[in-house]
Amino acid sequence: MGLWYPWTSKPPPGTRIDWSNPLSQYLGAAWPFSEGSGNPVDCVNGVPFTLSGTTIWRSSPYGWALASDGSTGCGVATVQAINGQPGLTVCMLWSAPSGQTNGHRILEHGANTDWVLEIGAGDTVVYYSPGTSTSDQSNSAICDGNWHVLHATYYSIPTADGYNVALYVDGVVQTWYAYTSSTTLTTQDNLYLFAYGGGGYISQSSAAGLFVWNRALTSAEISTHAATPWSIFLPQYPGAYLRLASSGNVPTYRNFTTLGALGN
Repeated sequence: MGLWYPWTSKPPPGTRIDWSNPLSQYLGAAWPFSEGSGNPVDCVNGVPFTLSGTTIWRSSPYGWALASDGSTGCGVATVQAINGQPGLTVCMLWSAPSGQTNGHRILEHGANTDWVLEIGAGDTVVYYSPGTSTSDQSNSAICDGNWHVLHATYYSIPTADGYNVALYVDGVVQTWYAYTSSTTLTTQDNLYLFAYGGGGYISQSSAAGLFVWNRALTSAEISTHAATPWSIFLPQYPGAYLRLASSGNVPTYRNFTTLGALGN
């Protein structure tokens, strides 16, 4: 078997998930936003985003990113995702400038707001559901023009201290809270990017990738994924590669140009 390298930058369109990676377990969908143009935006192991309004693409340290300038309809996307499962993790590679409006959306689940990532007071980020009076807020202002990795998790079975909802920024947990509503956070519904499902509340944001798991990732897994977000994709050698015999469900790949160096 040849040498394998994790992705250090965004994989190109058409790259598949590495299902042998423990981080890929119960991955419901992933949108790398690697197209840089076009509509809809492709999804790995899910359905595409159908873009509406004016589609804005910008560069990022990760490669292409889908963006909104904060005006009506810009960069808004809707997708059917998330199956009814006992847990949930959503991750977004995200950036926003300072001076954002409190309550404007980053990502929303359901037109009636089952849960939402939104701009909080003082350029923070808030993860909450209207079904409960408490919310999880970043420890500091992160609408700062820099890129951040946001992970929002939900455990259907609370921890020993009663908490089951958490927000992580760049792999570090912010605060936990107890979700007390009878409404589940994992029902199948639409995702709305940068906007309220009913219209409006559009943030000035950019996303270089979006991932949804039908389980709650552990703190250790979130730390790993924040550092290597593309590691769930199959690595490729530069140039063409050849698929050889598989071992179980994991195929073996060899590069045409390096077969001699790698052996038979």
